[in-house]
Amino acid sequence: MLQKTADETFDRDAATAALLEVLRPDVRAVVREALVDEPATLDRTAARPVSPEMERLWLATTALYRDLVLQSEMSGNVLVRQEATRALIATAIAVFGFQGPGEWTASAPAAARRARSYIDEHLCEPITVHDVAAAARLSVRGVQYGFRKAYGMSPMAYLRAERLAAVRRDLLAADPVAGATVAGIARQWGFAHLGRFAGAYRDAYGESPSLTLGT
Repeated sequence: MLQKTADETFDRDAATAALLEVLRPDVRAVVREALVDEPATLDRTAARPVSPEMERLWLATTALYRDLVLQSEMSGNVLVRQEATRALIATAIAVFGFQGPGEWTASAPAAARRARSYIDEHLCEPITVHDVAAAARLSVRGVQYGFRKAYGMSPMAYLRAERLAAVRRDLLAADPVAGATVAGIARQWGFAHLGRFAGAYRDAYGESPSLTLGT
């Protein structure tokens, strides 16, 4: 059992119930996606942080989600909400120790190509791994396995990488004198947290997005 100090008290039932309420109806689909098609739910009577460090991560992440998405002008941005929700649920899985299945279903290279084409054609739309699986005519497990085998990453990782590339193209083409900004372009492609976006951009392209824009 975790030992709590006065300022670290964690009400697991209230926190998990609040998560379910805030993300409804997103939570079930995103949990299933993150658990790779496992028909799982967040059990509010069983959820408990696996460590004090994970508990603190959870509290910080939910606070960021509230401030960045729920209580900001970006609450109506579908791409921002989707990406932030996925990140929040991924954190919940790590914090509460949810596990996914250990087996993967094989898929053909042609199906992986169908999945990639679907992502490329719907890059600016709020798509999920279930959409990609349907386009590839596979289960979620199958498309995850096949896509990773074909391209070395998950379909959602590819989606984020391609959106990052789209931001770069827009930055290179934009005119800062005319009012173009890094923040505005990044948010058009679903990147809500500008600090994380900038870090991912530097990792991918070796320069800051502001340098690419010429500001």
